[in-house]
Amino acid sequence: MRNLKGVFGAVAVVIVVSLLFGACAVNMPKWYMNPPKSDDKIYGVGVSEKTKSIQLGRDVAVANARNAIAGKIQVSVQSMLRTFLQQSGTMRDSRALQFAESVSKQVANVTLIGSDTTRTEERGGRYFALVEISMKSINNAIHTASRNAAAEFSELKAKKALEDLDKAIDKLNLQQ
Repeated sequence: MRNLKGVFGAVAVVIVVSLLFGACAVNMPKWYMNPPKSDDKIYGVGVSEKTKSIQLGRDVAVANARNAIAGKIQVSVQSMLRTFLQQSGTMRDSRALQFAESVSKQVANVTLIGSDTTRTEERGGRYFALVEISMKSINNAIHTASRNAAAEFSELKAKKALEDLDKAIDKLNLQQ
């Protein structure tokens, strides 16, 4: 009888664990775990934590998806690894203390013009989003940024030339 209780207990534990893991897996959309892939688009997925506000949950999920795209396009990574090793005692009875710390920060600064939220889904109070941006939109944004930078540079050069001209005129006026 004892063995029978142990078997039933083990079966109950397996069922509970299976249900827990199964519920976690079912709770996410398939497209979230396996986003589409394409040569002419970049996809990003995002999720929000449970919230009662539909709009807030959706906004957070979409923002996280856009952040994922930005990280694929450009990301600046800073990292630091510090290690510390201390040894004390005699050769026979030495003790060592080792400590390692790793810190990293990733920052993306990308303007996403033309990103499109293609799917959103709510499951159990969590919101999931799929966002895409075409390579054409990315190329257009790069060209626009390049033209803007060139225009700003030209404006700066023109301003500098006018300042130099004013200084030269002021210098001539002082000599007279």
